[in-house]
Amino acid sequence: MKKYVEPIIHILVWVIGYFLILNYTSTIGDFRKDKGPYWVALFFGMLMNQTVFYTTAFFLVPKLLRLKKIRVLIFSLLGGFVLINLFESIIDYRYLAVFFSTASESFIVFLLYNSVVSFFILLVALSYSLVKYWIQNEKLKIILLEEKLSTEMAFLKSKINP
Repeated sequence: MKKYVEPIIHILVWVIGYFLILNYTSTIGDFRKDKGPYWVALFFGMLMNQTVFYTTAFFLVPKLLRLKKIRVLIFSLLGGFVLINLFESIIDYRYLAVFFSTASESFIVFLLYNSVVSFFILLVALSYSLVKYWIQNEKLKIILLEEKLSTEMAFLKSKINP
């Protein structure tokens, strides 16, 4: 049961966030609810944010921290951040804005908006993965300490009763 708690929490957070944004906003950037199926633009943005979050929290940070490759981690995060934002902004600007927007903003506006949101998601993902990494290391330290103490206890017992 314990292994299902974390995925259930993740699903609930994303679904509740999507529901709140969908029901309590009428515009996001250039996208307007009255212009068409607003949920498509929101769904695409949320999909990109999930890509940033899960790639960072469950792939890049754990793998590269374990290998102690901090410089590679930083460049991977920056490169991924730039690529995801460029991809999302191009899709927003070229395709989604045509169908769901009444105004015409420049590409830079889309890029700036997507970058701010993705940066926030990236910070949350980094915080989440670093806290998770720290907790795993603390558990490992406790296990190693217990093993060391039990080994020392067995050694002392063997000294007393050879």
